[in-house]
Amino acid sequence: MAKITIIDGPDLGCEYPLPERGSLDTVVIGRDPGADIVLNDQAASREHCRLVGTRQGHRLVDLGSRNRTFVNGEPIEEAFLRDGDVVRIGDTDLRFEDEGAAIETTGVASTIIREIPINGARRKQASFIEGVASSGVKAEDVLDELEELLRGAQELGETSSAPELLERYLSRIASVFDGEHAAFLVRSGEGWVARASYCATSENDAAPAVSVSQNVVDEAARGPKAVLSTSTADDDRFSSKGSIIAQQIATAMAVPVLHKSELLGVVYLDRRRDAAPFDERHLGLLERSVIALGTLLHRLEEEGRLLEENRNLLRKLTENRRIIGDSPAIRGVLDFVQKAAPTPMTVLIEGETGTGKELVAAAIHYNSPRRGRPFVAINCAALPETLIESELFGHERGAFTGAAMRKKGRFELADTGTVFLDEIGELSLACQAKLLRLLEERSFERVGGTESIDVDVRIIAATNKDLVAAVEAGEFREDLLYRLNVLRVVLPPLRERENDIIELARFFLAQACPGRPKKLGASAQKKLLRYHWPGNVRQLRNVIESAAVLSDGKEITAEDLTLPERRASGTSDWQPMSLQELEKIHILRVLEHTKGNKKRAAEILGIERCTLYSKLKSYDA
Repeated sequence: MAKITIIDGPDLGCEYPLPERGSLDTVVIGRDPGADIVLNDQAASREHCRLVGTRQGHRLVDLGSRNRTFVNGEPIEEAFLRDGDVVRIGDTDLRFEDEGAAIETTGVASTIIREIPINGARRKQASFIEGVASSGVKAEDVLDELEELLRGAQELGETSSAPELLERYLSRIASVFDGEHAAFLVRSGEGWVARASYCATSENDAAPAVSVSQNVVDEAARGPKAVLSTSTADDDRFSSKGSIIAQQIATAMAVPVLHKSELLGVVYLDRRRDAAPFDERHLGLLERSVIALGTLLHRLEEEGRLLEENRNLLRKLTENRRIIGDSPAIRGVLDFVQKAAPTPMTVLIEGETGTGKELVAAAIHYNSPRRGRPFVAINCAALPETLIESELFGHERGAFTGAAMRKKGRFELADTGTVFLDEIGELSLACQAKLLRLLEERSFERVGGTESIDVDVRIIAATNKDLVAAVEAGEFREDLLYRLNVLRVVLPPLRERENDIIELARFFLAQACPGRPKKLGASAQKKLLRYHWPGNVRQLRNVIESAAVLSDGKEITAEDLTLPERRASGTSDWQPMSLQELEKIHILRVLEHTKGNKKRAAEILGIERCTLYSKLKSYDA
């Protein structure tokens, strides 16, 4: 008896019997409680796939799952399973076991008919078998045609665009079936247009203008159903049609191209004048070739659509992440990005809070060879100390209380891409050790795991701390600092970029009110230039966005800008102190100003609330 065993995943070791071959019984696999085999796997769809016990073996069919179904590592839409095949569903691996799982191939015609669905249902076996028998064609000839179609299927699988796919397909079927005109037609209003065509008698490489019988195509699309006219002159459906008579169409076939009941188009093939007729054998083979065409065409069009969406998103992302400014300091940063981006080297970005460290990291990624791969940004200060190692490196099932299933970490998810580690100075020494190993060996282990996982990621780190002082204080590993500090850039604070302040403010204003543009008044510009900007660019953006929302007129004035005044201080009691001590005093004074309102304090400081909480915790405040 056939069975399936879970060899990796939340339900490890569970076994399930499968229907007998030839029973046509179906087993649905998924995480829905109503499925026949229920998986405790959140990565699996509710109804992920199904197994059918056919006479030829157990056929696995994907049910449009979110994460695809894989057999021996290859994604499939449907496939026959062989003994020992490994099926992957979400994060679960299942081994199929059946000593009799090899597909039967006795009898060419019967094998073709029994196991290939046509338009969502099986055609009757008798019609095709009788068509082959009555035509007097030898089995060897059928095999030759099948071989040609299979060779063509391999070529089609290597195509990279829908036009190329259709061109190769029409050329192949015209050659196999000795057709004169072939076309792939799609609806256009009440009629049809040829998206691709082929003419056997064309003498040039340009796409020929092929005339087809719209009546035959209409008949195929109606239903939809496959249409065969062995002799159009004697066919009551078409014998009186003027187009068939005028074009001297002797015999024709038309088959609808479907994908999950959606009509993608119609494949048309004919012979003209006194040519020999097509028969049931030709129609059967054409129908089966069209199934693969529909799947490939849908996939290529979906890939094309996704690529276009990706290009549009990248354009939008690049536009929103532009580094604004033309001051000498920012030109130096842009020059660094241009030089660092093409390399695979680790980058360390230093600068005060709000100077745009993540923006520079993104610019390096999106101008690098990895731009089409993931860019994963992680704020190390925002992650709880007890969970940060699990978030970065993932964990195995049962690694700690609450770890009900395996989880991939951020580094694993970012494989072949870039990981941006903001506030890296907040990492614990244990995480620093694992990060050092990843930088040196490009591998790590999940929490609670023993398997070494290889990843290809570029690391960009950022900090507003003095890491050298942190090393001296025993809070940061010296060897990790050396590995991070391969390429280093220090971002200038906004107060050193006076020439960029107005340009940045106008950019943020345009983003804040795209539908109702506002102007930055002269009084507002003067106020912006006089301010010291302790929160840097992030604070400037918050101030402009607030003014854009709260101002009533079409011009932003000085009164619309909410800027906390700098507290006056004398020099008589001045004492030297570190930047960290100065930062602590400033943060506590802002909290005093907001009467303990941490949300408002974070907005004034231009930092995230989680960062403020982390700093207050270190102050024991």
